[in-house]
Amino acid sequence: MMIGVYSEDYGTVHHFWSQVFFVFDLMVLILANVSLMTHRKFIRPVGYYGLVVAVVNLLFVALSNTPILEWFTVFTALGYVAFLAYNTYKASSSS
Repeated sequence: MMIGVYSEDYGTVHHFWSQVFFVFDLMVLILANVSLMTHRKFIRPVGYYGLVVAVVNLLFVALSNTPILEWFTVFTALGYVAFLAYNTYKASSSS
């Protein structure tokens, strides 16, 4: 939410909140993916995609703060959410 409150016009304040968001996003991606990979109905390629998204997120946090990479990271994470929704649908319909 703070990334939206402090848009890019705020410079360092936006950068700080952006870094906080992506660090927490990285932790959620890793923890969710590791816990889901042990589930028997979890589609493995979705898990591998989640790991790729985590690596992309880590590279963004470590190397750059360019807006294009920031948006790429956001869209790859949203793609992971879509794959998780599909995985949940498939797992619940095959019960």
